[in-house]
Amino acid sequence: CKAYNSDTRIKIQATGFYTYPDVAVACKPLNYEADKLETLLNPRVLIEVLSPATEDHDLGFKLKHYRKLPSVQEILFFSQVEPQVDHYIRHGDEWRLVSQTGLEESVELPSLGCQIPMCLIYADVSFPPPETP
Repeated sequence: CKAYNSDTRIKIQATGFYTYPDVAVACKPLNYEADKLETLLNPRVLIEVLSPATEDHDLGFKLKHYRKLPSVQEILFFSQVEPQVDHYIRHGDEWRLVSQTGLEESVELPSLGCQIPMCLIYADVSFPPPETP
């Protein structure tokens, strides 16, 4: 499998939508649009880092399109304001949401056969102190 950064464009063929996720992972055989290496057609995992400006768009519009890609098995959304990951995992025609919160947790990626500790995902990230009532 190969990881791609946000410079790689993804096409959702069912809708004709093109997008640039923050991270995409694809496994062989890699399929590109018209043999162009800049537009990937078969990512297995898609990752977005949520910001206040993009959160609604990513969790609504983009998620709707991402779920129409038959090759996609997992979609992850990483929070910028706290150590939290919302992880959508495909089970046949259904999607299951698993949320992980806290640096002591790990994110399991079953389609890639690996786990990533949250402390590595959020290494060198400083979060604001929690608000007190």
